[in-house]
Parts: sequence; structure tokens; C-alpha cells
Amino acid sequence: MYEDWATKQPASARKLCDEWRVSIRRFAKLFGDIDVTDVDRNMVIDFREAMARLPTQSKKHVACLPLLDQIRPGPHDAGWFGA
Repeated sequence: MYEDWATKQPASARKLCDEWRVSIRRFAKLFGDIDVTDVDRNMVIDFREAMARLPTQSKKHVACLPLLDQIRPGPHDAGWFGA
């Protein structure tokens, strides 16, 4: 669904579409490739928290890791998102 929409956007929106594509891919890595109607509030909150835990300037050895391995554990959990 997203790709159909993104292809219809002007070239000036390409960078923004690429950023959204990355977010969608990361969401799917965390929760599976689910239908957008199945996304709930708790998933969105968990996703935002997980993205806040990603390093902002990751080194090559971190950037090449799977998404779950890049996310730093938070103070309230000891192995969040299947770890």
C-alpha cells in the first residue's frame, strides 16, 4: 500500500518517502508484516520507545547488526522485543 502511494509523490518528496520507508520496514521487523488495521496504540508507543533507543550516529559495527541488536535496553526491561 505504501509503495503505491510513494510512487505517486513528487520528486521533491523522495527523501521523506525514503525516511518513511525505513520506519515502515523497522516497524515490520519489530511486529511482523501486519495489516495497518491491526496496529494498535501500544504498538505505536513501543515502536517510538524502541526508535528512541537506536543510536543516532551508529558506528559501522553497530549499523550492520540486526535491528533488535541495535536497540539499547531501557531501564524498565531486561530483554525487550524478544531478546
